[in-house]
Parts: sequence; structure tokens; C-alpha cells
Amino acid sequence: MCRICIYNQYWVIKRIIKLNKLEELLIKDCSEINKLSKLSNIKLLSIVSCDKLQQICNLKKLTTCYIYDCPKLQHIDKLPELNTLKISDCKTIESINNLNNLEVCDIEFCNSLITLSNFYLLKKLDLQSCLNLTNLTFMPNLQVLKIENCDEIKIIENFKKLRELRLINCKNIITLKNLDKLQILSIYNCNSLEILPSFASLEALEINKCENLKIIQFMNRLRELFVNKCDLMQSVSICDEKEIKKYLSDKLFKRGISI
Repeated sequence: MCRICIYNQYWVIKRIIKLNKLEELLIKDCSEINKLSKLSNIKLLSIVSCDKLQQICNLKKLTTCYIYDCPKLQHIDKLPELNTLKISDCKTIESINNLNNLEVCDIEFCNSLITLSNFYLLKKLDLQSCLNLTNLTFMPNLQVLKIENCDEIKIIENFKKLRELRLINCKNIITLKNLDKLQILSIYNCNSLEILPSFASLEALEINKCENLKIIQFMNRLRELFVNKCDLMQSVSICDEKEIKKYLSDKLFKRGISI
């Protein structure tokens, strides 16, 4: 296996394309590179602060990719073996396509990204501060989802295998539905949410600072519940009051909330 680190030396990249045994590559501060492709055996790629990079594509053996601070990057495409992807502070990226083997994805501070869809094998997705992201669709095997500071996402629905969901500072989330396998749910400071529907498999629920939440509907399997600073709460419907009551904040009972 061959491993190379390149710092601000664009001419080197042109030569290493011919290195058939090169599997790991770190590129940093290469301001002249605008496209990465044709690295036939690369398996791990890290790219940091490449100001003119616009596209990453056609890396047929790439399995792990980390991308940081590439302000002109717009497209990631045709990486058929990619399993793990981390993108941070790439403010112009518009599309992520044809990543059919992707299982773990972490995206933050990518404000031009609007839609994520068609990730058939994706199991874990972490999104932070993608301010224009609106749609998450067709991720049939997604199991763990965390969303933080994504203001344009309004609905979380139709994730049939989702087991764990964490929502933080998503001010326009209005509903969650068709999450049949959900077991763990944590919601913090999501002030457009008024009613939390029933989830048949939910076992642990934590809600903090959801100021407009009024109703938590019936949860048949719920065993852990914590509710804090939800000042408009009117009712909580649970399967076994004795089993669950100790997890509720005292403030609910002082205000005479219906249990």
C-alpha cells in the first residue's frame, strides 16, 4: 500500500495519477486543482482547503472520503464503492449522486445543498447547519438520523427502518410520521412542533424546549420519558402511568397536565 500527503503542490498530483499502488491520499491547500478523478486505486481520500476544487468523480475504488473547506465544490458523483463520506464547510455543493454503497454520511455547513435522496444502503446520517436542505427521501435502510440547525426541513417521514432520531434546533419541523421502527427519539428546541404522534416501537423519548408542543399521543411501548420546558403541554398519553411517571419533569404535574 502507498500513502501520500500533498501540501500546496499541484504539479505532484498530475504525476501520482500513474502510481498504481496508491491507496491513501491527503491533499491540502492545493489552490489550482479543480477536479479529482482517474485515481484508479485510491481507497481513502482526504481533501482540505482546496479553493478551486469543483468536482470529485469516477474514483472507482474509493471507500472513504473526507472533504473540508472546499468552497467551490459543487458535485460528488460516480463513486460506486464509497462507504463513508464526511463533508464540512463546502458552501456551494449542490448534489451528491450515484453513491450506491454509501452507509455512513456526515454533512455540515453545506448551505447550497437542497435535496438528499436515493441512498439505498445508507444506515447513518448526520446533518448539521445545512440551512437550505429541504428534502430527505428514499433512504430505505436508514437506521440512525441526527439533524441539527437545518431550518428548512419540515417533515420527517417514511423511514421504515429508522431506529434512532435526534432533532436539535430545527425550528420548522412540523410533523414526524411513518416511522414504524423508531425506538429512540430526542427533540430539542423545535418550536413548530405541536403534536407528537404515536410510534408503535418507541421506547425512549426526550423532549426539551419545544415551546409549542401541546400533545404527546399514545405510546404503547414507551419506557423512558423526559419532558422539560414545554410550556404549552396539555396532555401526555402513555401505556403505564406507574412505569413511566417518574421520568416526567415535576413541572408537568404542578401544572395539572393530563396523563
